[in-house]
Amino acid sequence: MTAVILDACGTLNLYASGQFVPILTTLAYDWYLPTAVERESQTYRQPDPADPQRLIALPIDLASAIEGGSLKRCDCACDEELALYVQLAARIGDDGESMGLAIAKCRGWSVLTDDRKAVESRRN
Repeated sequence: MTAVILDACGTLNLYASGQFVPILTTLAYDWYLPTAVERESQTYRQPDPADPQRLIALPIDLASAIEGGSLKRCDCACDEELALYVQLAARIGDDGESMGLAIAKCRGWSVLTDDRKAVESRRN
């Protein structure tokens, strides 16, 4: 199976759908969540049921996806990944996207993102 890294915005968008685990399992990739992305992905915003014009923050709970095996944690595992992570973080200013891009580049994995800085960094 193809390995795919989720960045923070990808994680938030999929989670906010209310179908996080079904989407991951249906797409049938090996999904990975960098530890820096997990630290950043603590809440998401949804319309307030009492006032749909207002957004409220709700907690993200990835435990069932991780415990069920749909999502696996990952971290920089070698000096090359760590060095690229630091370099990217200095350039794009985001730990989660930087860690995900570094791991993906070094391991030949894909990245699910809609972050413009991350996409541009991947091209360069």
